[in-house]
Amino acid sequence: MEINKRLTTKELLKIIGIGALIVVSLAMPGLPKVYFLLKGKNKKPLYFDKKNLSSQIRRLKNKELISISEERGDTIIRLTEKGKEKVLRYNFEELELERPEKWEQERYFERK
Repeated sequence: MEINKRLTTKELLKIIGIGALIVVSLAMPGLPKVYFLLKGKNKKPLYFDKKNLSSQIRRLKNKELISISEERGDTIIRLTEKGKEKVLRYNFEELELERPEKWEQERYFERK
């Protein structure tokens, strides 16, 4: 399997932030494709390897952006408050305001 692109911290936080569950198991021979919606040209599935994912998750845990717990034999990854702030900051940086096609040159003020 060819790796098209490395998984960035920002993308991984987005995946966790939008509610995607990542279950890592030793019994699993390989990781599945992860589909997620990103604005822009990259609409292809992102392939990543187990080693890259493990290092990204370990780094996020060390930075206290995520917490990892075991529930009923599954590994659950959750965003911490610090992680939620980081995701919101990423979302704010990508926010674009739409400009109207026709701009009225006059400004309107209301009198009180």
